[in-house]
Amino acid sequence: VVQGVKLKPLLSVSTFGSLPHSGLQVTLSAKQQRGDDWVSVFPGVVTLVWDAERKVYTSQETIDTSGALGELKLEFAAACFVAGLGEIYFDVDDSKKIGYGMRIEAKVV
Repeated sequence: VVQGVKLKPLLSVSTFGSLPHSGLQVTLSAKQQRGDDWVSVFPGVVTLVWDAERKVYTSQETIDTSGALGELKLEFAAACFVAGLGEIYFDVDDSKKIGYGMRIEAKVV
């Protein structure tokens, strides 16, 4: 991820390999590495909403990477209640590196 980009986290969930699943309660916790410390991007967790057009869960909040260098950790939690089974719950974690965008050209002087 190039430093300065604003990210809008999303999560795609499919059943049986291809059918989008819209019946989940999805939350997101995000942390950025700032030197040796980890700083929460949001105050607490953020609830993701279902975007019917794109068929993904998306955050209303963006993550601003201005002034950040290092790792960004995204921790998604999803749950739903299934009659006869109870609550089904799963976690998905992802991480991205935040850095500079560069173009290097060879030049002989």
